[in-house]
Amino acid sequence: MKYVYVLGLEHSGTTLVSSLAAAGDNAVALGEVSHFLSPDTLRAYQQRWGDRGEAIKCSCGETWWTCDFWSPIEAAWDPQRGLSRLERYRIYFRHLGDRYGEDVTVIDSSKSLEDLQFIVDNAAQFNLAVSDISVLMVVKDPRSFAFSIKRKNAGKLSVPGILRTFNWWYSVNARNLAFLQDAGLSWRCIQYEKLCLNQREEQEKLIPRSAVAGAAAKPLRNHIVLSNKDFLQGKNKGIRYDYSWFGDRAIQLAYLMYPKIGRLNEKLYRQ
Repeated sequence: MKYVYVLGLEHSGTTLVSSLAAAGDNAVALGEVSHFLSPDTLRAYQQRWGDRGEAIKCSCGETWWTCDFWSPIEAAWDPQRGLSRLERYRIYFRHLGDRYGEDVTVIDSSKSLEDLQFIVDNAAQFNLAVSDISVLMVVKDPRSFAFSIKRKNAGKLSVPGILRTFNWWYSVNARNLAFLQDAGLSWRCIQYEKLCLNQREEQEKLIPRSAVAGAAAKPLRNHIVLSNKDFLQGKNKGIRYDYSWFGDRAIQLAYLMYPKIGRLNEKLYRQ
């Protein structure tokens, strides 16, 4: 089994990259696995959204309790079971091995570096070779990212707020990049703007074609949980890049005030 971890900030295209990567032969997307296996996160999610409707559905259309992928390992994600994090992941990875075997590529869009480090540090306990783990680091231009946060805040984001957003973008991406350069993992930087401009070419770079011949490739259904609801419900029909940040003077001014942001942005663009 090949395990592909999608790393990056929210609102940067991680769910899109996960979905596109899963379009390859023998690949399946599972959504934000680390959040789903976290009792605290799942409990907070259920308190916000309740136990009915689209909020508790897998992308296959079933609820978490009736999904043929997630229901057999309810012990791993049920907040009431009291299992340790390591035990939950052991159940999860054992289930992956039993269900998919060696030929399938599993896409985990958990985003967080801490969760990636946990998987790498405990790979042997999960019967997973570190060489079978690869990373797609997804990065959006900091100005576009700041505009996404502004839009999320109903169009309200002051210049100090934009600078804080830039600092968040910088600290997370600089840390992710430093880890990947030293960890010895196979990885690729996916620049969101490049993906939007040339989807076909960039998508071909996401995951190598399966060694299994096309006719023999298994038709796999995604089981995405705790991810973008438009993707869960199949409402997203394509990539539509928002260029509005070009006309946002506050964001452009803040970008000029923060030169190290520009330097890291250029470095990531050239990866």
